[in-house]
Amino acid sequence: MAEGGADWMEFVLLASLFWPLYYVDFVVLQWYQRIGAMAGGSSSSSQPNVLLFKGENYNLWSLKMKTVFRSKDLWSIVEKGIAEEADNNRLNEIMKKDAKALCLIQQNLDDRVLLRITEAKTAKQAWEVLKTQYQGNENNVSVKLHSLHRELDVTKMKHGEKIEDFSTRVLDIVYQIKVLGEEFPEKKVVTKILRSLTPRFTNVVSSIVEAKNLSTLTVDELCGSLRSHESILNNAGDQDEVKTLHVRTTLPGDHLNRGGRGRGRGGFHRGKGRGHGRGRNSEISHSAESSQQNKGMQCFICKKYGHIKS
Repeated sequence: MAEGGADWMEFVLLASLFWPLYYVDFVVLQWYQRIGAMAGGSSSSSQPNVLLFKGENYNLWSLKMKTVFRSKDLWSIVEKGIAEEADNNRLNEIMKKDAKALCLIQQNLDDRVLLRITEAKTAKQAWEVLKTQYQGNENNVSVKLHSLHRELDVTKMKHGEKIEDFSTRVLDIVYQIKVLGEEFPEKKVVTKILRSLTPRFTNVVSSIVEAKNLSTLTVDELCGSLRSHESILNNAGDQDEVKTLHVRTTLPGDHLNRGGRGRGRGGFHRGKGRGHGRGRNSEISHSAESSQQNKGMQCFICKKYGHIKS
């Protein structure tokens, strides 16, 4: 026991001697980690995360890059280029901005795409090269716009399609038209959606046209209203299906109950009399028909005519 106590006291003594060093190391480590996190956060905020352009979805990539340029006050340099009439001090500042914009473009291009702008000296030149290569010239843009308008004209809501899915298909085409530089007013989008719905929404469209001002109605407001009406129609449809199923399951039993009151041996039909009246008439009729058929035939037992011994 004494030996164990001595060992414990020795451990406590050693720990008390080295504890300040461990504590200092711990504090320094925490400080470095905090500084690194702050540096990483500042670097990530200064450099927006834009996907590398690999030759596909140029319109979407250019939209993201325009937002990056505007956030850094560089879009005017990319769009208009360097003004030649600027003085020397102003020109140096513009040259620095142009170099930053060109650097952003180069950083967000795949290596194979980057080779296409190696001859570009300014951000505007690099931007125009990419636009011509992957969006096309004016003739190509006109052809694409014509194709998109035709696609939009034939776009109709499918049977059973949800409002959310249909509106997304329409807005995707409208977005591509806008990216190519053509204005597409929101009023036209609202009119297109209303005219392309299925007959199920005929009454809904009539109520919206009467209650809303289509010239000021936004696409978001229209889609929200249509989704609300869609949920109401779906609930009403579910209730109708339940009623139909209930009728189908109860009709056969009701038919049997109604037919059983006047049924005799003659079958399920009801006659003038109740009970077995209909069955006796059937037997008499059947006997008369049998006698008429057996008339003129000779019995093989008694050798008489008019009946057959069974």
